[in-house]
Amino acid sequence: MKILIVGQAKTGTTGLHYRLRNSLDGVVQELFERTACPPQLDPGADHVVAKTLIGGAAPVDLDSFDAFDRKIAIIRDPRDRHISALLYRLGYHSDYFMAPDKTARMADLLREKESGRRPVSVREIEELDRELQQAAGPAAAPPTTAAPAPPDAVTLFQSLTGFHFVRYEDFVQDDLAGLAAYLGFELSGSGQVDRKHSRVVRTKQAGSWRQWFTPADVSHYRPAMDPFLQAFGYDTAWDLPTVQHIEPEHCSAYYERLIEAKSEEQRAAVARIMGHRGAQPA
Repeated sequence: MKILIVGQAKTGTTGLHYRLRNSLDGVVQELFERTACPPQLDPGADHVVAKTLIGGAAPVDLDSFDAFDRKIAIIRDPRDRHISALLYRLGYHSDYFMAPDKTARMADLLREKESGRRPVSVREIEELDRELQQAAGPAAAPPTTAAPAPPDAVTLFQSLTGFHFVRYEDFVQDDLAGLAAYLGFELSGSGQVDRKHSRVVRTKQAGSWRQWFTPADVSHYRPAMDPFLQAFGYDTAWDLPTVQHIEPEHCSAYYERLIEAKSEEQRAAVARIMGHRGAQPA
């Protein structure tokens, strides 16, 4: 069986990929975040599980996956997705991750957000990121803050014909009877993500956006996100709790873990380059 999983970043595509892979018997060929299906698949594989991200900067050739037997699209409340993508990109895709003074400023603001001493808005976090990006110099990449659900997100997902839709919120609650019926096998395998991809995991929860957004954030993001909520049957209420609570594990500590992971990768890459150069004949 050949199975395709598509979704936007931070919607559970990685977790779903592992859950399906680990539920299949036999040899499974994995195509992880490929933008097109390769012309030749492994002839020795009993199954193929492919997952790719759509709606981002990289174009995806979905037509190349036409021959796949099952196609799954996973969606998520864009309010939760925005927070999750923001934290991930601040830490892992930052151009100032090797600048301790800049990362310390971001970590301090995130800790202030956790403390609840004042209502730090999501937009304030994004504005600090833009400031730090600009300070990183003219060679820095564009700001890494996540955008709300792209304007064409509704059209993008509504254009997916022949796909079985799964909500991230059902996935994290293990409410997958409909998906199992569509696939024709039980999802009995583990959804544990391999260590090399574990950095993407944050809360595995739904609805935590209410702990993050301020009334000013609601006014700003609601026009962009309401169309997606309405089109896919999500709760369109934007009420916020009187007292908000954010665990450091899902905020500043998560940010710092990502910064360290990125720094370790950078150091390892430099060490490999230097080792390769050292091995060259004089």
